[in-house]
Amino acid sequence: MLDYTTFAKQAVDSQKSTVSSALNGFFLLQDQSEKFTNFIAGNFADFSSEGKKMMSEWDKLLKKGQSEYRKIIDNNINSISSLFAETVKPAKTVSK
Repeated sequence: MLDYTTFAKQAVDSQKSTVSSALNGFFLLQDQSEKFTNFIAGNFADFSSEGKKMMSEWDKLLKKGQSEYRKIIDNNINSISSLFAETVKPAKTVSK
């Protein structure tokens, strides 16, 4: 017999892993973009101090947004997981 609650919990765990991997890849790409723009801003004399300051503020906002987005996603996935964790109980063994 198919245990639907276990199946649903496994599906949620799979989705959690997929979303986590996708976010990690996306955030890694953003971090590399940040390093590249910092390299350009530091090595080219045409960037004004105001431009560098603007890029620094932009990086701070990006990091804050990443952190908040990660928290929201993690909280939502954990709340869904907890719904299934409450209903999934270990199977009882029948003793003879």
